[in-house]
Order: sequence, then structure tokens, then C-alpha cells
Amino acid sequence: ALARGLQLAAPASLALLTLRVALVALRRIFGLRLPRRARPLALKWRVLDLYSVVEAAFALLCAAERARGQARAEHPTSSPAERAEVFERCLATVESPQRFATRWLRDHPLGQIRRGNVEDWLSWGMFGKDASHLDQAERSEMNRYIAKFEQHSDFKLADGHNGLVRCFKFDHEPVESAHRPLIYYGIVHGLLQRVIVPLTLRAFGFGPRRSGKSINYWVRRAPDGSGTKAAPIVLIHGIGVGV
Repeated sequence: ALARGLQLAAPASLALLTLRVALVALRRIFGLRLPRRARPLALKWRVLDLYSVVEAAFALLCAAERARGQARAEHPTSSPAERAEVFERCLATVESPQRFATRWLRDHPLGQIRRGNVEDWLSWGMFGKDASHLDQAERSEMNRYIAKFEQHSDFKLADGHNGLVRCFKFDHEPVESAHRPLIYYGIVHGLLQRVIVPLTLRAFGFGPRRSGKSINYWVRRAPDGSGTKAAPIVLIHGIGVGV
């Protein structure tokens, strides 16, 4: 219910702003005035009007950013030698090439995966484009990658293409997002991230540290004289509320 309410904040602000503009226009046209007893509410309306304007502007800005984020990312150019080195390092690093491939192909069983599906995956991962846009030299290069994959995985891919199997293409797929009102980010990044989280971490004995210009982290050292030689515990958190 709270999430639904937050999603309705921006449309409600736009609706309120439209209503207020219409009321102002009617008062200008017909010379209407607020009754004397209603005038104390004018200040509250002005505050609400200001919030509606800010919230509506923020909603339009977020909509523009979402539209810009739908554009496909441009992959950095690389030479065939560089791509081959990356591919060899991947094969040498993963424990199971079969499992590695099926995870990228959304956990479809290997028996359902056809050669065309692997071509879709590798054409995006190695060349940053769709398989249909590869030129002859790039297609020959990809065929070598598929042959090496079959050799390392001890599995022969069947010809064809299974339309039910899709691979992950993170920078080619639509960006799914839900709008949150400006006040939500004020609470999360202001109250939660700047006040509550630091106070909580300090209460548990952590201290802030900074590496370079962009990496901030918290550390709690072992007590002096404890003599502990246990390996440190490192928590790397993904994107989260206030983190």
C-alpha cells in the first residue's frame, strides 16, 4: 500500500497543479475571490502549490532520464586479439563451461540450447551487436569461439535456433524502473543515509574510511591486544536503500 501510494504522488501532484492553474484562471476571468474566512487557508495552498510544482518537475525530469536510459550502450571497440584473450581467460577461469553458458542463457537446459542461441550470446558479449549485424570476418571469429566452447564443454551444439531461449543482454535490454516522489529520496538519502545509517554503524563500533575519490566504506577493527589472526570479513553490498 505504501509503495502504491508513493507511485501515485507524482500523478496526484500533476493533477493538483492542473486543478490549481484552472482555478486561478477562472478567478482571473470571472473576478472570483476567496471568501474572507477561507483566506487563512491561502498560505497552506501556496505551500501545497509549491510542492506540486517541484514534484511535477521532478517527475518530468525522471521521465526524461528513463527515456535516455533506454538507448543502447555503445561497446568499446576491441581487436580480434583482445577478444580472443578475453574468451580464453573466461574458459580458463570458469569451473564448468556448460554451467557458465546456461546461466547466461537464463538457466535453460543445455539440451534446449541451439547453436544460434550461443551465437546471439557471443555476438553481444564479444562484439556488442546482434548476430545479424556481424560481418564475414566477425562471424568467422565467432565460429572459432563456438568451436572452442564445444571442445572445452565436451558438448556438440545442435544447429538451428530455439526461439524460447534468450540470453541476458544487460545494456541492450529495456531499463525497468518505478518512479518514487522527491520526498522519498529526501528521506532515503537525507535522513536514512546521512543520519540513521552512520549513527547505527558507529554504535556497533564501525568507523568511516575512504579510498580514492569514490569508494566509501566502514571498518571495525579487532580490539587492541586481542591477538586474533582470523581472516577479516568483507561485506560488499549491492544497490540498496540508503546503502
